Amino acid sequence: MLFLDELSELSRSALKALREPLEEHSVIIVRGGRCSTHPARFLLLAATNPCRCGHAGESDRCRCSDSDLARYARKGSGPLLDRLDLRVELPPAPIQRLRERGGINSARARELVHEARERQVACSLRGGARNAVHSERALRSVARPDARGQELLERALAGGMLSARGALRLLRAASTIADVSACERVGADNIASALALRCAHGAPAALAI
Repeated sequence: MLFLDELSELSRSALKALREPLEEHSVIIVRGGRCSTHPARFLLLAATNPCRCGHAGESDRCRCSDSDLARYARKGSGPLLDRLDLRVELPPAPIQRLRERGGINSARARELVHEARERQVACSLRGGARNAVHSERALRSVARPDARGQELLERALAGGMLSARGALRLLRAASTIADVSACERVGADNIASALALRCAHGAPAALAI
C-alpha cells in the first residue's frame, strides 16, 4: 500500500509519474542509457484538503480566494483522478456524530472482505482471479451488469460522468460491491453505489435507478 497524504501539495511531475504504474502496474527506469522495467502493483490511498487552509466551504474560517481554490483544485489532475477507483468527500463531522458509534466494526468488515474474495476465487468465469487483477476483456465478461445496471452505466457515460477508462474502473468497483453484498450479478444498485463512491459532490443523484 502506498499512502500519499496532502496529495495536492505534491509536484505536478510527481503526480504525473503515478499514472503509468497505476495503469500498467509496472515502472520503467532509465539510467545511463539503459532501461529496466520493474513490477509495481500497489494499492494507492491518498488524502488531501479541499484547499490550502483546509476550511473550504466554511465561510467564517476559509481565507482562500476563488483563484486560490481553483488553483488548488487543478493540482489533482483529471488523468490521475480518472485512474482512482473511489473518490470520497468527507465533510467535517459534528461533535455529536463523533461521539456516536455506528456501522460495522473492523472484525466484521474483515469477514465481509474475506467472504467476497472467496466468491471471486470460486467463480469459474473468473478463473480463480480477483477483480483487481482481471484484464479489460475478462472484466467485461465477469462484471457484465444486468439490463437496469447497463442502462444506468450508459446514462452516466452519456452524461459525461465517466470516461471510457472510468467506466471500466467503475465496473471493477461495482463487481466488488456485488461480491460483498452476495449478489449473483452486478445490478443497478451496485452500479449506483460505485458511482456514488467515484463521482464527487453527489453527481450521480441525478440518475434515477
